Amino acid sequence: MMARQTAQGLMLSRREKQLIEGLVRGLSDKELALELSLSRHTVRSYLKRLFVELGVRNRTQAAVVSMHSELSTRVLGRD
Repeated sequence: MMARQTAQGLMLSRREKQLIEGLVRGLSDKELALELSLSRHTVRSYLKRLFVELGVRNRTQAAVVSMHSELSTRVLGRD
């Protein structure tokens, strides 16, 4: 995985955490853009960069990786 790592796991920016949360919730690029007050182009650009950091190829893989890691706990407030 090419993501920034610490002993506790991935270090994501606030915006990256918001994107992951939206992906896990099944939001489309358009819905993410509306929710985050961004353009769809900006959302796509952020997602591409996030996919590289997570070492995945698409939004489904990104959501799965986040659900099977500490991300789901820290990003979504799950125990």
